[in-house]
Amino acid sequence: MKKSIVAVLLALVCASLLSAEKPQIAFRLLDDYISKEQAQREKSRLGSGLFGLGVGAIMLGGSAATWFFGDQVNSYFGGGPALDPSLKVGLTAGFAVGGGICVWTGIDTLARPAKSLKDRYADVYGEQDSDVQEAMAVATLKYLSVKARNRRLGAVITDASWIATAIGVAIGNNLSSSLPWFHDLEWTVLGQSYFLGDGIGKFFFRSDAELLYDKYLTARQALYSSSLSVDREKNLDSGAKASDGNE
Repeated sequence: MKKSIVAVLLALVCASLLSAEKPQIAFRLLDDYISKEQAQREKSRLGSGLFGLGVGAIMLGGSAATWFFGDQVNSYFGGGPALDPSLKVGLTAGFAVGGGICVWTGIDTLARPAKSLKDRYADVYGEQDSDVQEAMAVATLKYLSVKARNRRLGAVITDASWIATAIGVAIGNNLSSSLPWFHDLEWTVLGQSYFLGDGIGKFFFRSDAELLYDKYLTARQALYSSSLSVDREKNLDSGAKASDGNE
């Protein structure tokens, strides 16, 4: 009898430990996704800042070249007299202002760090209870998946609208010109090949957020199936030990 009671107590302790150490699948996936998105934003920020600096430097160089060498360049390539003074001043000032704006924009972009995505999901990261945090992470993954799906399908509809509008305009022009409605229509479709390819790609290939939620569902199913198998085996072992103790 004592052995059976001890076996039951051990089973309860093991069950409580397993429940306390239940892994946070959704939170781990969400944290990894946010970390990658944050790194991508930081990379885009640096690229945009350096691009602005580069374009600004080129425009400032063009401004200086126009002011100091504009007359010689115009005489060499155009074979004419020196640049008109008003045109020279206008080009120099235009390049200088545009270059200054680009340089300032580049410096400002590099100086400002990208906003932390973790602040956007502070309710998830700030939750202290692991079970509640996991539930909120699941809800966030689902939200991101639905949002990405709606955006993807919206882009497909937009691409289809552009193609339909272009084809409709081409057919209308043909009919108004007393031409067959399909006259040179293939060139119109070819001209919309970008929107066609983009729409087909977005229709058949899902986004990372959608695939991430599917990954969570698959991982959860695999974990719970494994846990049920382990619990079933432990229950059978506990029952066998309890029966042996009773005997």
